[in-house]
Amino acid sequence: MKKLILVAQETADARKGVLNALSPLYAEGYSILTCMSGEELIKKMSLGQACLAVVDLTMPELNGFELINRLTSDPSTANVPIMALTPPTLGVFKYITRCMGVTYFFNRTTSPAKILEMARECMGRAE
Repeated sequence: MKKLILVAQETADARKGVLNALSPLYAEGYSILTCMSGEELIKKMSLGQACLAVVDLTMPELNGFELINRLTSDPSTANVPIMALTPPTLGVFKYITRCMGVTYFFNRTTSPAKILEMARECMGRAE
């Protein structure tokens, strides 16, 4: 069973928030690695088959849209489920990324319990 979760969030606060929300998964045997950029997430994919990627859509350089496109276009990562952190006021981001294959979205106001619930549902769909 795949047990690697990769979190790509630009800011330390966002990474900490997602990490705190997902922390109960450590007790279930998951490893959670954080990344400051999309490029770093791509590199960490080589550590093993991830069971979830959590992506900030507004990262600089390789932004979330580009990262999602690379993940879904690569046969080795195309089946990794993706959760996207979206700006709360830009619903168009959800529409675009839904078309790219993302089915779970959250923003900075989403409760940690809801983020954890979505992550479990997302990983359950992939297994």
